[in-house]
Amino acid sequence: MVGNIYFYLSGDKGRTNMNENLYKGEETLVTKFQNLEENMAEEGVKKTSLMDLPVDLLELIVLRLFRVDLLRLSPLCRIWREIALPVRPIDNTPLLMSICARRKLCSFFDPIRKIFHNIHDFPNLKASTVHYSKDGWLLMSQSKKEYSTYFFFNPFTKSRIQLPDMFEDKGFHGVAFSSSLTSSDCKIVALEGSGSTTVTIRTCCRGDESWTSDTLDSNPWFAASHCNLVFYDDVFYCLGMDGRLGIFDPRNGVWSVLSKPTYEEFWEENDAWVDLMQNSTGQNFLVECGGKLVYVFIGYHGRLIKIFCLNRSEMIWEEIDSMGDQTMFLSHKSSFSTIIPVEGMQNKIFFPLLCGGEDCSVFYSFEDRRFFPYKDFSQTKGYRFSTWIQPSWSKPSHELLHW
Repeated sequence: MVGNIYFYLSGDKGRTNMNENLYKGEETLVTKFQNLEENMAEEGVKKTSLMDLPVDLLELIVLRLFRVDLLRLSPLCRIWREIALPVRPIDNTPLLMSICARRKLCSFFDPIRKIFHNIHDFPNLKASTVHYSKDGWLLMSQSKKEYSTYFFFNPFTKSRIQLPDMFEDKGFHGVAFSSSLTSSDCKIVALEGSGSTTVTIRTCCRGDESWTSDTLDSNPWFAASHCNLVFYDDVFYCLGMDGRLGIFDPRNGVWSVLSKPTYEEFWEENDAWVDLMQNSTGQNFLVECGGKLVYVFIGYHGRLIKIFCLNRSEMIWEEIDSMGDQTMFLSHKSSFSTIIPVEGMQNKIFFPLLCGGEDCSVFYSFEDRRFFPYKDFSQTKGYRFSTWIQPSWSKPSHELLHW
């Protein structure tokens, strides 16, 4: 066999912009194969194809493919189907997603394999905003003159589920849905308005022709953090800037603010408490982790990190130093935890930040008590409009598309 086989991976070092510069060198694979064929022709070598390679080598190639490529590969012929199906990844490893509407392209970064994947020919998502991510679906909106159109979108199957339009859309401080989109009792809840004695809750259920909007009294005064809601134990939790929790019960439409817990319980006489109160450099995240409600605070440039679990019997925040076998993925659009069946991925927190030529994601290790690959965020690059998403490759039924 003459020559080398080259495969282009969009995670090659040298990428400096997730949205704009991933496309340089996309013809690398084609060009190198063409050069290889020309050299073989000059040397009088019989032209071959990928199918002439041994099956075990083809299996190694297939293992490096993105899941959407495997879906396209299987129907080509019997041989490819027999190779692709046994090795098709079945894990639900979260990916860091960013949409480039101008190029009609969606980019994904795999934190385990440390490579980028692109899905081309995206639908027109110009002027779209991602609000939330769950089970492989995004809650998105597109702004119009007098209203905003809302929809669910699956970037892997490009499926779209239209929702009622929203008038007088002032933006969300937090949003979540109660369950899977396939559930008949799925409900979207969005918190609109914060930092006063009232909050506006907008809801939409399957089968609704419009959003329901209710302005509710908030006593005491409540200011929401910049993180999404968490549906936990049949109610929606919202993290306040002072550590208190706002709760919306969708069963009776009641909003309440818990008097405890508050940050003073664990940060009295601490510089981090002053930093948090000024609300200038801190980032807050609320997430369900292993069946518990967890709060994560990140100080300036990641130079401080505190993780707490809610003690529900005493209603206090308790600092934790381990998540066990859980792995947490945090972003302002969506945060969640899951178990990754890969050695070395447990007990870590991943952030929507890349570094090292953008071929490595930033994470915090509980075991080592530090961030990797650097000690803080000062040498990293974040993506404001990115979010972690758990892939879903199943195409919805006709009934689901008419939500």
